[in-house]
Amino acid sequence: MFSKNVSHELKNSISSLTGFSHTNNLGPYLGMPLIGGSYNKKNFQFITEKIRKKLAGWKTNCLSMTGRVTLAKSSLASIPYYAMKSSKIPRKICDDIERTQRSFIWRHKENEKSARLVRWNTICLPKELGGLGLRRVRDMNKAFLMKLTWKLKTETSNLCTQVLKGKYGRCSDWRWECITLSHYSVLWNELGRI
Repeated sequence: MFSKNVSHELKNSISSLTGFSHTNNLGPYLGMPLIGGSYNKKNFQFITEKIRKKLAGWKTNCLSMTGRVTLAKSSLASIPYYAMKSSKIPRKICDDIERTQRSFIWRHKENEKSARLVRWNTICLPKELGGLGLRRVRDMNKAFLMKLTWKLKTETSNLCTQVLKGKYGRCSDWRWECITLSHYSVLWNELGRI
């Protein structure tokens, strides 16, 4: 895989010398696509596809409202968590996930629209505040990225932390400055905005 700044002739020369063919897509690793460049909706479409495949096996008309809420909370909500731990999921993907959850909870029969009797913001409140305890996808993504930022700031002996700080960080004290530049990694720039 080459940077976009490498000329076509140089790509061909390196490929012929090494015997490797060049690619623009490295494919998935441990279930996550290896992304070079910006994060866009296309890179994370696999999450919404996984959720839809999971829903395809469930008969909504056989489940009560409580059963649908429980499945949406436990199973559907947890699918994107692995990807969220290492990348900022685009807003459109988060909205698609929540739209799928909403329609699953309120739908009584497949291919049937039904009235949504309670606002989604109310459903996402904790049970103590009158909600059902579902978590907002964007809030969970931000929480995972904040956890990663905290780890980078506090676990200084961690090899990953040392590599990232050596490459991107400008450290002076505990209140370590996370400098973001356009040519830095997408994840690093997102961590700098938290």
